[in-house]
Order: sequence, then C-alpha cells, then structure tokens
Amino acid sequence: MARKTGAQFKVGGLLVAGICAGICVGCAGGTSGSHVDSTAAPSIAAQPANQTVTVGQSATFSVLVASGTPPVSYQWQKNRTDISGANAASYTTPATTSTDNGSAFDVIVSNSAGSVTSNTAMLGVNSTNSEINFGNGFTSSGLTLNGGAVITGTRLRLTDGGTGEASSGFFNTLVNVKSFITDFDFQVTDANADGFAFVIQRDSPTAVGAGGESLGYGAGPGSPGIPNSVAIGFQLYTGSEASRTGIWTNGASPGATPGTDVTPSGVNLHSGDMMNAHVTYDGTTLAWIITDRVTRASFGIGFPVDIPSLVGGGAAYVGFTGGTGSLTATQDIVNWTYSAVVVAPFTWPVDTPVSYASSPCGGANDYSTYCSNDPIFGQYHTGIDVCPQSPGCAVGNPVFASSTGVIEVAMVVSDSTETLCDGSSDSGYQVNSNGSNLGNIIVIAHPNGKFTLYGHLDCIWPGIVPGVAVDAGARIGNMGHSAFGQRLRSFTPHTHFEMKDRGVLGDPTNRGYSGYTTDVPDGYGYHDARTYLHPFTTATLAPTVVKVSASTPQVIRTGPEASFAPLSSIAPSQEYVATATSGAWYKIDVPNVNGPVSGWVEGTSGTQKLLTVDSNATQIQVTGASSAGLDVELGAGSSPDLVSWDQTFSNCVQVAKIWNGQRFVTIANQNGFDEFYLPLNYYFSSGSTCAEPAAAGPSTGWASSSFLK
Repeated sequence: MARKTGAQFKVGGLLVAGICAGICVGCAGGTSGSHVDSTAAPSIAAQPANQTVTVGQSATFSVLVASGTPPVSYQWQKNRTDISGANAASYTTPATTSTDNGSAFDVIVSNSAGSVTSNTAMLGVNSTNSEINFGNGFTSSGLTLNGGAVITGTRLRLTDGGTGEASSGFFNTLVNVKSFITDFDFQVTDANADGFAFVIQRDSPTAVGAGGESLGYGAGPGSPGIPNSVAIGFQLYTGSEASRTGIWTNGASPGATPGTDVTPSGVNLHSGDMMNAHVTYDGTTLAWIITDRVTRASFGIGFPVDIPSLVGGGAAYVGFTGGTGSLTATQDIVNWTYSAVVVAPFTWPVDTPVSYASSPCGGANDYSTYCSNDPIFGQYHTGIDVCPQSPGCAVGNPVFASSTGVIEVAMVVSDSTETLCDGSSDSGYQVNSNGSNLGNIIVIAHPNGKFTLYGHLDCIWPGIVPGVAVDAGARIGNMGHSAFGQRLRSFTPHTHFEMKDRGVLGDPTNRGYSGYTTDVPDGYGYHDARTYLHPFTTATLAPTVVKVSASTPQVIRTGPEASFAPLSSIAPSQEYVATATSGAWYKIDVPNVNGPVSGWVEGTSGTQKLLTVDSNATQIQVTGASSAGLDVELGAGSSPDLVSWDQTFSNCVQVAKIWNGQRFVTIANQNGFDEFYLPLNYYFSSGSTCAEPAAAGPSTGWASSSFLK
C-alpha cells in the first residue's frame, strides 16, 4: 500500500482513514504522481459526554469539530437510529422518562469529503422522588432554605415577625408533578401581612422572589420572581387586611391580582388557628381545600392548569415561600407530605358484578334513598351499600381501593375483639367514636380532589394507615357490619361506599350528619359514586323550559342514564328550566336545604316524548341572594317556611332553599313573591308539628321576587 493521506471517505459504508496513492482518482499523469485534495473531511476535537438527569429533565449532548472543510452537517442518533431534526452541533432531548435510561447517543459529522462518527455518550435517567414525608415535622435534611427561612423545633418558619422578609424552603430533589396529592398544616401568628405560597418550579431549589405582597414568590423590587412556576398563595394583606387564596404563574406578583376571599366560608387566615391545606392535581385541575382545624370551617377552590407545560417538564422542585413588608407575621409550615399519584379510573370497591344491601324500606339502599323506617327515619342515604353478587353480602369479602390515592383516615372500633385482617393487633390506629354508625372506616384522598369512604368494614388490611399511597384495586380491608363501637352488629354485612368533597367521616359541609342527610345529599357535598365510575359528557344548553308531557311522574337522576341513582321525580305538567343535555336527557335545578343541586330527566324514550319544550313559559333565576340561599315559603309571604325533618338532631330548623344561579319557571306572582314547581319532596310547613312527615310535601313553593330575575 502507498502511504496514507489526511483525507477520509466511505467505502461500502466503512469510514476509511487514508487514501492509497495507487487509486487516486482525478490525479494528473496517472496513478503514480502525488495526491492533492481540495477539501478535508471533518475531525472531532471534543466528543459528546455522558449525561445523567432526573425523570422530566432534558439532557444536552454536544460535539466540537476540530477541522473539516465547510459546510459541515450533523446527524444525531439515539440507539443508532437517526433523530429527526437533530442536525446541529448540539442536541437537547425532550423531557426524559424512565424508559430513556441507558439510551446511547452519537452524532455523524459530514461534509463533501467524508464523515466521522463520534464516540457514544450514554444517558442515565434517575427516578424522581415520588414522596416527601415531613408528616411528623421538619428537619433540615432534604431541604434548601433561602433568605430567612429556618427550621425552628420541627417547624419550617418562613417569616419570623420581621419586616421586609423574603424567604423560601424547597425540597432539594426534583419530584414528579404530573399528578399528586400534598397536605400541609400551617399556623400564622401575629398575622398582619403579607402571606406565603406553596410553589412548584423548575428554576432552582435556591429560588426566592420578592417580599411583601409578592409573598417571596412573585416579582418585585430586587427580584423578577420565580420563573417556570405555579404558586398557590395564602394572602394576609392586599392593600388592607385580607384572607385570600389564589393561583399565580411564572413569578407574577400575587399583590397585583389578589385571590379569592375565603372569609364567607368561615375560614380566617388571621385567626392564629392551626389550619390544613389539602392540594391535589390530576393533570388537568389544581385544587385545594383549606380547613381550620379548630372550627372545622373549610374553603375549596380549583383551577385548570397544565403544570408540566408551565414548569418545563414532568418534574420540579416543590416547597414554600413567604414574605412580609412593613407589616409582619410569623408564618410556620408545621408538617408536610407529598405523594406523586398516578391518575386511574374509579371502579367498584368490591368484586363485580355488584349487588346492593336492602334498604329498611325495601329495594336497594342506594345513594339518596329516602326511607321513613329505622334507622333512616325520614332522611336520605349518603352512600351506596354495595356487595359482590357472588358470594353476596358476607363478612370477609375483600374490599378494594376504588382508585389510586392516599389513605386519609383509617379508624377502628373500640370492640376488644377487633384486629387487623391478618389477626394482628390494631394498636396505634385511631379509634372511631362509639357513637359513629360507620364502624371500622377508611377514607382515601384521590388526585381529582374527591374522597372515597368505605364503612362498616370487618377489619382493616395490614399496612393501610394514613399517609400510605395505594393503587387502584389494592386491598384495604374486609367487608363487615361494624358500627357504634362494635365489630359485629345485626344488620346485613356490606360496604357503605361514599364519594364526597372532603376527607371527613360525616358530611363535607360540617353540619354533623353521618350516613344520612335531611335532604338530597348532593347539597351536602356527597356524590353518586357512579358519576365517577361511569363519567359522561354534557353539552351546554341555552336555558330552555321543558314540560312533563308524559302521563306519569319522571325520575330525576344523578346522571343521564337509568343506571344512575334517583334523586326525586317531577309530576305531569310541571315545568323546569334545562341548562344542559346529554343525549336525550336534560339537566334541571332542584331546591335543597343545604346547597344547590341539579339532576337529569329523560326527555325521550324510544318514540315517546316524555318532556316537551315550552317557549312561552317565564323563567326566573335566583340572583343576589345570600350565600345561605333563598328561603322557600308555603305561600306568597315570608312565612311559614318549608322545612325538613332532621332525625339526627330531632328538629325542624332546616329550611328548603333555592340558590344563586338556579333557574325555575314562575307560575304565579303575588305580594312580591313568585310561585314555582317543586319536585317530589318531604318538606312541610314550619307552622306544623315538628315530626317526621307522614306524606310527601307540596308540589309548588314560593320565594321573594326581590331575588328572582
């Protein structure tokens, strides 16, 4: 072979580092003369380096070309496969996933004279933290504290009562933020200003914004705010004393756009009470509930948000910021847990197909079942008493988590025979009151912001304790008939299954009810679980009056199919205002003593018209009434009210109401009052004897025209 030159070329796909003089192409005077090239193939001076990132982060690979005649082109490869569009000297991956771990990257550098392939660089992808557990209080381990933030005792103190403070404390490892549940207790003392925030961000664990009304998060003097972020703020001051909460993004100052006032709910951030924040994200909606642990008042709100898009990936730093200005406060985060929870569909908590335990009045003891017999006595059932069809309603049947979530409550009865399901001691579990009708009980928090409750269990499965994340279908206990402090009661074993808005044993609106409510339970923050097991789509409808044209009463259901639970019924010739449709079903509003309720009525069955549109009817909408609702009266005057029998408290103080935004059809107007139709109910005159009603209530009611537009 003749000597090599510095040129390179490919033969049959092989890179040849040198050219034999005897095969010189285009050389003057034959093959034996000297070889002269007008171009030089590229060579690499700096090879791509191995990269290690955390799930959700991106990795960047680069190459440095030492020589080569321009123009030079690049083609990056992943696992020896060309990456579309990766044609520059560096390549940045999309946000990584765990499946990217161990991937190999290289680049082919080419020009008209030849090409060279770089060394292979490996990508390592570490899992994000899926859990943060400061449930028993804080230590400095795992946290980055900035500004004046300190650990005092077992608390994270964001501001200490000084003026002009801006501080933050972040978990110093990226966590998965695609869907999650997080809880923290907080206490604000000497609460004048300004507030604090729970923050999700991709900037740095050392990030901190401006103080004052920017809450250590947003932009202000000396700080552009925290970029690539989402914050839930708790505001003490917005130009004057306030108790507000809201959402801000990308370092926007909370002071510029104050959040929502929480005081109508009874929550006062200035009270000095210990409070809890329960925050959930299901990939679509960021929602949170603030609960005063002393008064039990609570406030909930949520906003649609795409957190991974805002922060730049599926992993981020999470933590807290705080700020003060000329007015001050001592702001402590008392404890904190965080769990990344994958969103999963809801299913029945027992083996399917399912059956139902019987109501004391016959038929299934379903959601919203009204019964006048023991133990319901004229109230409405808040859950579904569910069993597997095989082997039926029996002690020991497995009970499963309906969906992914975190155990919020796990309580046992005081019965001396009570154990966990493997026979081991239940020592250490919180004991449910002997006055509770739900017995052994589990409550699970879900990333969609809802809670499921499982009552009357025979026992709790080992390892099912508060704070533990569970998968959909995980076994959490055995079916039983525990209640009132006893493991074995005489009623048919079943699982009392609830879907609700708060992680409490009783009603989510804190009225003191458990298992039964004085009116349809939707008004108390309960839901027919089927609406989550079998979700449906709806279409908004311009308010339209529909009239019952069928000759028989039509059932109002929790959803637009006959499989959903009945709430009530509407009589022939009655008229209501529909505001949405789903297939042939119409959504209408109904009264309730505790909160706004709506339900679904079928408009057409086969060829039969059950409801017809009445374009001549006059609609009315509740507007400007108090947050406590607008009282429904028996006649055209301010009394007597229509009321409900309250078996739980043995009184008749619960007044039937209609609620701001609800629509009805006026059928008469007299003395400044409008008359409208009522669905089947058990209301009665407050002037009557206070006792469980013996028959259904009136078919119409009246309300002040001052609040009906």
